[in-house]
Amino acid sequence: MSHGIGKEILELLSKGESASSGILDITPRDSTARVTSMLKQYDRFALFESRKHQALFNLLASAEEALGPNRLTLEDH
Repeated sequence: MSHGIGKEILELLSKGESASSGILDITPRDSTARVTSMLKQYDRFALFESRKHQALFNLLASAEEALGPNRLTLEDH
């Protein structure tokens, strides 16, 4: 019996991060003022963090089989 987070949960977390990311939808028909406004409002740092979380969840989900639970650590070396 495992009390940890399994592959299915990690995959769901990854998909959730992907779905929660805002989409910056700029078209050639948009005016320069509109594009400038959209870029100012868009939180690119939140997108970067969300993508990092998504990558980490994917890594952990795939590492469960490939590496086993004792090979992963968050410690700095």
